[in-house]
Amino acid sequence: LVAASQARVGSSSGPQLLSHVIGMCVHVWCVAVVWRCYCYLGDKKVAEQIGEQLQATSLAFAYEYTQPPPYADTVEKSPLTIA
Repeated sequence: LVAASQARVGSSSGPQLLSHVIGMCVHVWCVAVVWRCYCYLGDKKVAEQIGEQLQATSLAFAYEYTQPPPYADTVEKSPLTIA
């Protein structure tokens, strides 16, 4: 019985090896697809967080008037002294 089972294993090792290799390739492909989705969703989440931060900081640059004053009105008029 052992000799008969060993003979069958030896004769079917080629197809078994091929099926294992194909299964391994399918598994690697599935892991690669899941990894790409994970990276895409992670990048999307980071992009959304950056967008939220930019929206929050944009309030610091919100001016009450529609047009800022001329540059000449914003600088000091007195000459600077060099110490």
